[in-house]
Amino acid sequence: HGTLCASAIAAQGVISDGAIKGMAPNATISSIGNHYSGGHALDGWRFIAEGYDGNPETPDQPNIGSFSFGYSSIDDSGSDGYSLYLDWLTRIYNQNTSYAVAIGNGGHGFGTTKVPGAAHGVFSVGAFSSRSSDSWGQNAPWSNRGPNVVGRMDPDIVSVGWSATGDMPLNSYESANSAWTTWGGTSLATPIAAGLIALVAESWLQNKGEYPKSQELRDFVLSTSDDRGYEPFIQGGGWLNASRAVSTLDGDNGSWWASPAQWNSGTFQGSHRDANINLLKPGESQNVDIEFTNSGDSEILLQYSPTKFSPLEHNIMVWESIGNGSDNGANGTWDGYQSNEPDLLIPLHITGNESIQIHGDTTQLRARATIEYSALDPNKQRISHERVFLQVYRWTDYDNDGVFHNDTDQDGMVDAGEWTESDEMEEVTNWFSNGPQAEVRVGLPFEDVRDGLMLGVWRYVDEFSGEDPVRIEIDWTTFGVVNEDWISILNETVITSGASISIEMNISIPEGTVPGLYQQGLHIQSFEVDDEGNFSTIGHNWTLPIVTNVPWEGPFSLLPKPLDGNVSNQTLYTESWISGATRWNWRAESGDWRFLSIDWPAELDTGGMAI
Repeated sequence: HGTLCASAIAAQGVISDGAIKGMAPNATISSIGNHYSGGHALDGWRFIAEGYDGNPETPDQPNIGSFSFGYSSIDDSGSDGYSLYLDWLTRIYNQNTSYAVAIGNGGHGFGTTKVPGAAHGVFSVGAFSSRSSDSWGQNAPWSNRGPNVVGRMDPDIVSVGWSATGDMPLNSYESANSAWTTWGGTSLATPIAAGLIALVAESWLQNKGEYPKSQELRDFVLSTSDDRGYEPFIQGGGWLNASRAVSTLDGDNGSWWASPAQWNSGTFQGSHRDANINLLKPGESQNVDIEFTNSGDSEILLQYSPTKFSPLEHNIMVWESIGNGSDNGANGTWDGYQSNEPDLLIPLHITGNESIQIHGDTTQLRARATIEYSALDPNKQRISHERVFLQVYRWTDYDNDGVFHNDTDQDGMVDAGEWTESDEMEEVTNWFSNGPQAEVRVGLPFEDVRDGLMLGVWRYVDEFSGEDPVRIEIDWTTFGVVNEDWISILNETVITSGASISIEMNISIPEGTVPGLYQQGLHIQSFEVDDEGNFSTIGHNWTLPIVTNVPWEGPFSLLPKPLDGNVSNQTLYTESWISGATRWNWRAESGDWRFLSIDWPAELDTGGMAI
């Protein structure tokens, strides 16, 4: 594991015709020790801040730590001692030390980010895709998600974690050219991010003559990242883009960055907290100054749009799966599990077909499926028998015949002999894990659409449950970005070359607001002056993530919206809906967690509380 992580940073591209090359191949690796064989992680974390002489003021210490591990059994992620200690190391003790920390692989549930990835001043890292099918920048559905226990955003940044090549220990192989493999996880995403952060820090040093402070480096990296169409609890600040970060430091025209690059609204005990809970009650408001810096030699125009996600369309399908597969799909029966072809193929979007379209304003597509519990775990022993898998395909009609599924009996199921267009299907994302519910997401789906997007559904059997038929419910929902009325800011500003400007943003909570965590954003579009003196669009449009925590006050009840299929009731995150996101073959953090902030009135403090 350590070898794989180190190679993601510093592999030289030597063996097997350059099969493995790290993000920062000239970086120096300081191996602290085998974390699993004794000693304590706290010593390692402090060594990164102090170096061999134990003095954070001298230049012998590593400047960047990469942590591909965590503690799944600690539930108070973010307020725990490990996370607070790591935050203190980077924010206070040695401000020239940055840490990239994996948030874990227990998704798709929310609130799964683990220690010490839940620390506040670090780069908590989630996993996105870089697959052989030319699919990149999509959420790995098993990557842990925010919030942490004090309602703050995680991850901070995402990078390639699904999947890449990596080096293996030489003493395990007869030939050095064979000592590599393909792997994935937030354990991969974290050293990928650490290596890219090293490139950015090196460029900062070359261009500015000093090493960056950890928090300004964090703001810089987040605000030069790519917005991939996901909410803050999945993508954080976005997909780490070291090329844009370096070009911004080099002063390329049109480049800019922002500080702070994420915001947790509110205060706690009278002050805004950088590493603790912040709250805003209904009727309260907060002003925050955001500094934007134009790194180039020409003017830029920035336009600001407060945003939130809103549901656009919602579809539900119930598949009553009949039989045990022995009839090969005859008479509407299931033809049995086959790993290389789905049981159902649902067209979500067909280019040019007006009757099969996702909404034109879609920025995120979510598909889910659940199997009835009596088929999943018929003996109630938490041992799965049957479960459901999902995969989103991108369809390219190479032969121009208009056929994506040779559905000869028109039953929607992929029966024996009907999977004839497999060479036209490429994977975008999938869920093949062990648990009661499956979920996949696609950000900016029109980038992947080509001739169509399809949803494949599998009924997977370890052991037959005895249920017949087996009920599987599938839904797919599109979400788009709309204006957030709680946030007000100037519409636009012009920033002269090399200048910084501070813009005030106001966040006001309406009276009667339902308590809970709200994911919001400030979308920033940038324009550069062209040769004719007009502002023309440039590439860097980005959304500054905002999380607002509205607390409950005193006794309260928490009731869900009705399960009526109404599109207005759909949401990406709410406290009152919890999904069956538990992965039965994973660690303690897996599940779908909610953390409720309660401001308990002093007059009701009678020494007890019932939940």
